Amino acid sequence: MMKQSKMWIVAGLLAASVSFGAGAKERPIDQYLKGELDGMHAFETSLNLSDYQVVTGFDGTDKQVSKLASKKGKALLITFWDRSCLICRSYLKDLDALQSQMGDDKFEVVAIDIGKNNFTYTENSLKRWGISSLGVYGSYFNSIYNELRANPMFRLYGNEPTSLLLDGNGEVRAYTSVTRDWLSDDGKALINALKEDAID
Repeated sequence: MMKQSKMWIVAGLLAASVSFGAGAKERPIDQYLKGELDGMHAFETSLNLSDYQVVTGFDGTDKQVSKLASKKGKALLITFWDRSCLICRSYLKDLDALQSQMGDDKFEVVAIDIGKNNFTYTENSLKRWGISSLGVYGSYFNSIYNELRANPMFRLYGNEPTSLLLDGNGEVRAYTSVTRDWLSDDGKALINALKEDAID
């Protein structure tokens, strides 16, 4: 009798787990988070970064800043980096190649230096490393990066580089805290889907 009861309990648990799995709804972006992008996180709530400001220049006296809203209509791969990050330099070269090959009026890599908050130093560092296709961007008071790390909806591990994928409306669609091969077939497929606004 005891064995039969245990069998019914096990059967009930299996049925419940199957039912739960069947009810789980796959998000449209999930089909792209595979292969080279396996383990990348889809963002599950609405977060719009259009009002986030980045430093785009320095005129010798004041910083020039611009909102991400100025890039409306472009899918963005935003990557936060720091000159003290050992792997950031090689990753920036990969992102430079990505921008060179796929950057256009529908997509841009926005690599934001969150380090010393010195635009001229950032610009000179990129030139010295042979990076020519990426725009030069600095963090404006480090606000968004610190906010994201404090946001419980983000599961970030380790330090830079951390990357966010935004659609053309400025909404965060996915994020990762490890380097990714964006020029792989999987990486290109996701970027092209965002460029074409093909992900609901």
